[in-house]
Amino acid sequence: MAQIGVFFRDRTNRYAYGLSFAFCALSAAAFYRFLPREDALSLHYNVYFGIDFLGSWQTAMLLPAAALALLLINITLGVFVWRRDKVTSYFLATGTVAVMLLVLVASVLTVYVNY
Repeated sequence: MAQIGVFFRDRTNRYAYGLSFAFCALSAAAFYRFLPREDALSLHYNVYFGIDFLGSWQTAMLLPAAALALLLINITLGVFVWRRDKVTSYFLATGTVAVMLLVLVASVLTVYVNY
């Protein structure tokens, strides 16, 4: 447990995972408009075929939930890797920020397609 405190005292880890959590929270907030809704949502849009995947609002919330699970897994891996090699942990943290940014973009575009 003490290692988590030392891990987050490092500025790079603190900023990277804080930004990742903020992107994940914004992704969930983007889907807040869809909470209890009766009609189907378009969850995937293809340039060639248009809307090709419909689902409920619960299915739409799987994207931020999976992003949060990935964030927690990456933090856990980052703590274990950071003890041995800090640079690898920094790459993992930076990659997490990039993935969470892509999740945020996907969430915003899904909201845009539905409204």
